[in-house]
Amino acid sequence: HHESRFSGPECGRYVRLTSLVKRVWKWFAGLFAVVAILLALLIGVFRIVVTHAPDYRQPIADWASRTLGLPVEIRRVDARLGLYGPELIFRDATILSAPGGEPLVRAGRGSVSLDLKQLLLLF
Repeated sequence: HHESRFSGPECGRYVRLTSLVKRVWKWFAGLFAVVAILLALLIGVFRIVVTHAPDYRQPIADWASRTLGLPVEIRRVDARLGLYGPELIFRDATILSAPGGEPLVRAGRGSVSLDLKQLLLLF
């Protein structure tokens, strides 16, 4: 008569360990699937935004003007996917002293980005 390696009390521990490993694996697989789906949705939305970024030039300039209390002109707005996440790139932006007034600040290029890694760490 030959006994199995996992007979007796050790068999129960082995079964519990195997069950725990399977549950942990399923949990990680589910989490990975959720993250993959969210990233796919984000990339899809980003692709739509990229094609419409120039349309948002004036609303962005208007928002900046209201926020600063000074007129803001932006010649061009583009979007791209940077190293850390989506970015809006402003070209030839000017902050004026008054409507039609002298430029206070000029920037040939500026950008605003969303750091996805930091955003995910918040959750």
